[in-house]
Amino acid sequence: MSRRYPNLFITLSFLAGSFLSLAAKDAINFNRDIRPILSNKCFHCHGPDEADRKEELRMDIPDGPLGALTPRDDYFIIKPGEPEESEIYWRIIEEYEEERMPPGDSHKSPLTEDEVELVKQWITEGAKYEDFWAFAPPVATEPAKVKDEDWVANGVDNRVLAMLEGKGLQPKPEADKRTLIRRLTFDLTGLPPTLEEIDVFLKDDSSGAYERLVDRILAKPAYGEHLARYWADLVRLSDTNGMHKDFHRDFSTYRDWLIRSFNENLPFDEFVKYQLAGDLYEEPTREQLIASGFNRMHMIIDVGTALPEESLHKNVADRVEAFGTAFLGLTVQCAQCHDHKYDPITQKDYFQLYAFFNNFSGAAETTRRPQRGLQPPFINLTTPGQDRDIASFDANQRRLEFDLNAVNRVLGLSDKWPKQFEEVGVPWIWDNSELEPKSLEFETELKLKQVPEVAMARFVGMGAFEVFVNGESIGKGRSLNEGIAAELSGILQVGNNVISANVSGNAGFAFILEYREAGQDRTLISNEHWMFKGKSDASRTAASIVHELSGKNEWTSKVRSYEALEISKEKDQLEKDRIAYLEGIPGAMFMSEKVPPRQTFILEGGDYESLGEPVERNTPGFLPPMKEREGMYSRMDLAEWLVRPDHPLTARVTVNRFWQQLMGVGLVKTSEDFGAQGEWPSHPQLLDDLALDFVKSGWDVKRLIRTIVLSNTYKQSSNANPAEYIADPENR
Repeated sequence: MSRRYPNLFITLSFLAGSFLSLAAKDAINFNRDIRPILSNKCFHCHGPDEADRKEELRMDIPDGPLGALTPRDDYFIIKPGEPEESEIYWRIIEEYEEERMPPGDSHKSPLTEDEVELVKQWITEGAKYEDFWAFAPPVATEPAKVKDEDWVANGVDNRVLAMLEGKGLQPKPEADKRTLIRRLTFDLTGLPPTLEEIDVFLKDDSSGAYERLVDRILAKPAYGEHLARYWADLVRLSDTNGMHKDFHRDFSTYRDWLIRSFNENLPFDEFVKYQLAGDLYEEPTREQLIASGFNRMHMIIDVGTALPEESLHKNVADRVEAFGTAFLGLTVQCAQCHDHKYDPITQKDYFQLYAFFNNFSGAAETTRRPQRGLQPPFINLTTPGQDRDIASFDANQRRLEFDLNAVNRVLGLSDKWPKQFEEVGVPWIWDNSELEPKSLEFETELKLKQVPEVAMARFVGMGAFEVFVNGESIGKGRSLNEGIAAELSGILQVGNNVISANVSGNAGFAFILEYREAGQDRTLISNEHWMFKGKSDASRTAASIVHELSGKNEWTSKVRSYEALEISKEKDQLEKDRIAYLEGIPGAMFMSEKVPPRQTFILEGGDYESLGEPVERNTPGFLPPMKEREGMYSRMDLAEWLVRPDHPLTARVTVNRFWQQLMGVGLVKTSEDFGAQGEWPSHPQLLDDLALDFVKSGWDVKRLIRTIVLSNTYKQSSNANPAEYIADPENR
């Protein structure tokens, strides 16, 4: 997005027309002038991707059997110094579409006149190839010689002024103080300055007033909040899972960690390591575990929506893409199905990176709405007092679990208690078939000639229920899920036995008694022989069988003893209380490694079902290698590789993003793509200066930002005439 002050520094001459026309008058720079043309027009068919390569030709390399400078049998693709002897020159100027390059079916437009002239000039000057600038470490160079040395406040101004003077331009005057405080406060906090802050700054005419203003704003809590917003967008921070049922998830603790990190000026190399591998420290702190949630921010689908293998693959692919975009500034995801079309990232490179993130110990999908928006593994960010309370909950749960196991063991030792209950059909009864909720008392009689050897009762109600035998309660419950089993041989007696049930609420009651009398198995069930009366009834009436409930018999196989049921209910209530207590405690999802590690394979065509060659964890071959070590590389190794001083991308990508936040557009406009399809830096030496200084400073973010905003470049007026706006609409 263009800034409100688009002419703080200008790299395009508004007096000389387009950049290409201007560049053609100077010596050719391959990376700046030629590579973008070849990448956009040629690499798709004649680039790194072997699968789609045409005509045994690679335009991205000069030498070797497929190189563009290697002579063919009777012609040259490119003959240095002689464009008229170079096949490429004739093909790009060919009038007939069938012969012209790029071909019409490539959906690439022909080269413009300016682009043709650049290619011709490049060949004339010797067709020199250069290593891609972003894949070589930053290089320290001497400050540029400038005429107006008084304008240079720091290294930023030196590089900017040198380019301006080279174009015959001069910097703008410094903006007025009211504009400066508004610009600075908006850029560093996202908020306007207060009237009091404006008044204090306007009245401060002492030396260093602006520098003190910068320091005051950098010390504000809003500074960290503002910078955290940019990073949160970059790493796809979200409050929901993003797919299917889109359940809520809570990454507020990660957001708060971001804010603290920027406000406390956590060195950026630590900032990187905490996020990529915070869980792999020997004794990770809470901060490190919270930060490792970076690896958990992918979309999560609900179980049953896709195959688990597909869900796992999508999650890992998302982690790889986030890693590549945030830290490398590369489109590594484009090598998932085949070698990258434009950058030297092979499909094997992609899956070697994939292997670092393909070992998460948790589930790939949600099984239901996650409690508190947290999916395991996660930590509770408790106080010592809260730890004691949670420990008390856990101790009580263990006690109840022990009690429940003890009850079940005793029952299991009884010859009268079955190992498991089989499902049987039992009629449901009520006062009528209309199923109106009410309170009823059911009763029946059982006459026995002798006490049964075994007598197992099972009963349940759709609402609240309690059953009595000879006036003694044998159990009560509240719903269909609380069916009870009771062994009655110690309660039943010879002669008449009264079995009654008090039932209320939802309509429906079911009872079955299976007993053995004199060696004969007998059964008593709830049916129309049972009698009932309501609260206001003086006499009893025969019950009705409720045929609408006749299929509900699952409860008969799920019954428990009343004692076990009561313990289970206490456990359930304790768990509800624990969950309610935890609602007030923040938690953080973190990364965790699976043991043993999961084997990673190249997925042919990116298809998770098509396993190809097995691969081990490693980094792309065109970048500096990781340090040799025994065994498998870890995410910590990957993080340390990223922040090694000679890494060509990490520092450049990072300082470019901070420049973009302050200036509206990066020194590399395509901040998400430093590859061949990205743009050449507007000020390559300045980018390297900032990157090298950033690493040398100990990855000090506040120092970097302070350097930029203290420059005269940043403080220039944004006033511009129409011609200047036309020449530099994007403030580059």
